[in-house]
Amino acid sequence: MEEYKLSEDLIYFNINCNETTFLEVTNEKIKGKLKIIKVDKADKNKRLEGVKFDIYDENSNLLETLVTDKNGEAYSSLLPVVNRIYAITESETLPGYIKNEEYIFYPFS
Repeated sequence: MEEYKLSEDLIYFNINCNETTFLEVTNEKIKGKLKIIKVDKADKNKRLEGVKFDIYDENSNLLETLVTDKNGEAYSSLLPVVNRIYAITESETLPGYIKNEEYIFYPFS
């Protein structure tokens, strides 16, 4: 399945005569992080600290809220990335700024 990491580990097991051998192998989904950089519209070099963003999954479930740091950056937790679409929206901005009401859709493939 394309959404799982291919294990590079060798799995050793024994098969005994007239016995059933059970083997459990687990797989890990491929994951990644979203990085948001918030800048002033008039001055792209001015990064904004303290702006809140919400990340939603394809079913409109709120996954997490991020807040930009002193560098205007915010990082999501590890999210499954194969065949997923996430929506990001600015939920709270700074005084003196107009909140961006758009939903930004970020597809992973």
